[in-house]
Amino acid sequence: MAPTAAPVLRSLQPSTRLRTADPTHHSPLQWGRWCWLHIRSIRALLSLLAITLTLAALHFSWYAGSGAITNPVLLGTYQRVRDLATDGRVIALLIDEGDHSTLRLRSLLDGKETVLVATAGELTQVTLALDHVIWQERPCPACPGRVLAYRISTGERFVLANSADEQFPRAWSHWVAWNSRNGNDRLFVTSLATPMTVLNITYVVPAGHRLADLQLSAGRLVWREITDNGSWVIRMRHVAGSDSPVTLLQGTAESPVLLLTDGRLLIIDNQMRVVALDHSSEELTIGTSPSHLDLVATDDRYLFWVGPSPSEAGNEAVIGFDLTTASRFVALPHAHGIVRLAAGGGWLLWLQHSIADRVTLWGAPISDLLPTARRAAPEAHDPRWRYFPETGHYLANGFRAFWERFGGIKMFGYPITEEFEEFDSASGQFRTVQYFERARFSWQPDSSLAIDGVVLGRIGVELAEVTDLLSSRAFRPPSATGDDITGGHCRYFEETAHRICGAFLDFWLRYGVTTSATGPTELSALQRFGLPMSEPFATPDGTIVQYFERARFEYRATSDAEAVLAFGRIGTELLARRGWTP
Repeated sequence: MAPTAAPVLRSLQPSTRLRTADPTHHSPLQWGRWCWLHIRSIRALLSLLAITLTLAALHFSWYAGSGAITNPVLLGTYQRVRDLATDGRVIALLIDEGDHSTLRLRSLLDGKETVLVATAGELTQVTLALDHVIWQERPCPACPGRVLAYRISTGERFVLANSADEQFPRAWSHWVAWNSRNGNDRLFVTSLATPMTVLNITYVVPAGHRLADLQLSAGRLVWREITDNGSWVIRMRHVAGSDSPVTLLQGTAESPVLLLTDGRLLIIDNQMRVVALDHSSEELTIGTSPSHLDLVATDDRYLFWVGPSPSEAGNEAVIGFDLTTASRFVALPHAHGIVRLAAGGGWLLWLQHSIADRVTLWGAPISDLLPTARRAAPEAHDPRWRYFPETGHYLANGFRAFWERFGGIKMFGYPITEEFEEFDSASGQFRTVQYFERARFSWQPDSSLAIDGVVLGRIGVELAEVTDLLSSRAFRPPSATGDDITGGHCRYFEETAHRICGAFLDFWLRYGVTTSATGPTELSALQRFGLPMSEPFATPDGTIVQYFERARFEYRATSDAEAVLAFGRIGTELLARRGWTP
């Protein structure tokens, strides 16, 4: 059975010490008195029952298990939230409270919340950059918009623009950009680093065009124009440059939604595609279109969206994508009721329907949502999977069968991730993978290299590459020739011009992936470890190591005969290099 049949995908558990920013919160006794004083009809009583059932459902959802190491944080319950943003230190929320709107700031450090703005008009968009909050405000529903800023450290508040209908405020680093609609649309840019606010018109939209979206990230501005005849065009220019805009895309069908990340453009239409703005890589389709265009967020490295669950048909999940490693994973297994996402500063926030017209705000560090994050201990045993409390991960189906058949802990180590997907550039497909301390399993039953459906990843080569070892002396072919290379207790490989000798050769042959009763062979050793990629060399701590395509052998002088030769924990090191582990 393919390992994509997930073992257990449960929601993370929240901390028992949760605080809410809901200003209407009361103690249980106060709440009871309030209810009995205000329930005037059967309809009100039914509403109260519905509230109770909703809260019970939320409680069951988050407390379905126990023992999770990382927990989402309950940040508050609010009325309608128009927009939210975070930089990992504070959260900015625009809230429609019926007869007025408020802009609130909540600290992720101590949970304190303040009302920054309260207006009878409308607050529609908010963004955060460095020490600033920037938002769009309409003094009345029919009034033109204006762009304002607030410096958090000093409490200074100032107006950036109010001469026309100001729209789409966006911020990155100390730069702020927005569209000014007064006749022809005009794109303005200013730097918050200058003592006096200096506004620069960076682009005037041609007649017959109007600006429909604006993105700012990594020093680039990207915007979408809609023409009177229904066509569209997407342009880009540098935020501080004087270069002419570059046309990235254009068309006549329904225009896509844009999201700009660190050097990449996310195009959302019937699919989600990533395009490198410097044309360094091919366009990559990373998933199907999200359930709603508001349900996409990025913190530059990671993308998150609500879409069909890859493990539970008919359900939705929050899917994550690591742009650095082209890895796709389930961040939150259950996305029912999620109405908005926001990401920034290493945090993911999500709003979920709770009671009546209110929403609950949850948050979690992105590190707690990665495949490396520990999972909750199971509540019962199931023969289809196995849980490892040592690392907090599950092993199931085809991956479990391979692990148990061909060496288990000694050969591969403990699982250190859940199953997720990595993009394989050679095949142009996403592959289901799982990392172990000493190996990476990839589910490729159609591959000629597969054993029981599993292909072992070339993580020895990958680790040597990211640690800049491939150009070092040990990885260059030795200068000796003839008997010096092939003689003695050695095996020379023309493919890499490296050899394996002595105890390492014995070790290489002894622990090959054996699929028959004849015992390990050179072919089985090649299937497990691959070709040698280096000569043996000493590390600073005195360990003698040799790199192979899929492993690293280590020799240590010790009185323990079992510990003299060992397999390196290169799976763990590779995940640390990608920033997924401490």
